[in-house]
Amino acid sequence: MIILMAVEQPSVIWRTVNDTSEIEKLLLERNSRHLRQAEMEEGKCHDPLIRQMKMNHGVDMMDEVLSGTIDIPEATDEIIVAWIRAHKQTEAETKLPPITGEISTEDFQKAFAVVSEHTSSSPSGLHYSLWKCLAKDDAIAEWLAIMTSLPFLHGFINERWQRVIDVMLEKKQGNRKIHMLRIIALLEADFNTALEILFSQRLIQSAEKAGLSEEQWGSRKNRMALDPAMRNMITFEYGRYMRIVIAMFAADLTACFDRMFPSLSNIAAGKFGMDINVLMARGKTIKNMRRQVQTGHGVSRESYGNEQGEPEIAGELQGKGDVAILYCLQSSITMNAHAALFPEMVLPSPANERAIKKRNDGYVDDVNTWAGEMDLDLGVEESVMYDLQQRAQGLTNLNEVSGGSTAFHKCACQILQWKSNGVTLEINEEIGDLSMVLVDAKGAPSKITMLRPSEPNKGLGYHMAVDGNQREEFARRSSKVEHTCVAAENSRINHTEAKQLLEQRLLAQT
Repeated sequence: MIILMAVEQPSVIWRTVNDTSEIEKLLLERNSRHLRQAEMEEGKCHDPLIRQMKMNHGVDMMDEVLSGTIDIPEATDEIIVAWIRAHKQTEAETKLPPITGEISTEDFQKAFAVVSEHTSSSPSGLHYSLWKCLAKDDAIAEWLAIMTSLPFLHGFINERWQRVIDVMLEKKQGNRKIHMLRIIALLEADFNTALEILFSQRLIQSAEKAGLSEEQWGSRKNRMALDPAMRNMITFEYGRYMRIVIAMFAADLTACFDRMFPSLSNIAAGKFGMDINVLMARGKTIKNMRRQVQTGHGVSRESYGNEQGEPEIAGELQGKGDVAILYCLQSSITMNAHAALFPEMVLPSPANERAIKKRNDGYVDDVNTWAGEMDLDLGVEESVMYDLQQRAQGLTNLNEVSGGSTAFHKCACQILQWKSNGVTLEINEEIGDLSMVLVDAKGAPSKITMLRPSEPNKGLGYHMAVDGNQREEFARRSSKVEHTCVAAENSRINHTEAKQLLEQRLLAQT
């Protein structure tokens, strides 16, 4: 028989590692396991049809998926069916001009002109300073633009691009626990710049022209986290004026970019016109990458990568020029699949001439899902919470299809509900028996944190309470401004830097 023995208090379960070789060994093991998590853990991404779609970097079945002619077995989960069908190209998308891998001399020179030479890159040592210098010469730039284009035009690998260095950043200042370190990939400068041109410039323009989901605000031009945050505030303000019940589930995904499958990202890019040779070159390069880790002691000699017989390393590499755009496209497709399964929450204007219509408000991996009821009768809270739970579970399951996982412990639910004081209706601060339970990929239930109307939810960079109380957010902003002013007072900055501080830091906070 084995029993649990008493643990001395305080229990020490962490130890500090200072030896260079041990640090490198532990980081290599951790990063390798971290980037394999989507492949190793349970989830809808392991459905046989999804596995088939991922073969050969996603290009084998791309035409069938995008044309809507893919043969879907009758027994397939409705979530997976909706996700696959959301990839079918619309009429506008079929008319998009193809985005080839040809990079013009002008685009090549512009891209290197705007990037800072202090940007970390290039395991080979060919850093941005060298590339910026070479790009200034028209003849050299023309030749280099051709050489950079060739892999994307013909779908082959530039072997120099296969070496990557992982640098580790603290997610929270001062916390160096190994699971709390963020992996940032340093790629070759020319490879990353090419991805910036092809995806962050050309592909996103093409996608915006065809039309992306209005429920994803992240990684899109002229859109900020403030936009969905304002929509949240206005929605609850509408509820307070109209005395209706509105509930919101604030979701946060685990290891967002690190769980993406490049093969599925390729299909999303193909939906908006990216040429198959670009996708093949990108997919092959990522699959064959060897990754080292860099610490204060230098770059490790050992590396990790995909090995025969081991789970596939997924992830779109944070720091790569195309990752934010690819997540935006994949999230937009997921939102459209969610729209096919669940009706909109409709909040009409008093004259019924206009209405707020939405299911979700998302900024990258922070997504708020909504449910509401215009019926003014008391007692509709339970039906609203049930509706919200179904919508939230649906979005959770849809994210699983592409490898995503929801961090239930970081999620929260807010509800605006009412009670009678004998004269009028007032906000009910008591949660009572209302609850939300969501199930993960393994079938394990998790009870979601329920916030009272006066408790602010910390999401999208803002602290917002359902009852309209913004005192905590005001105090937080005031503290940040004060801290910035004290730091600026003790700093030596010129007039230009002072103006930048005022406009980009101080005014942005207020």
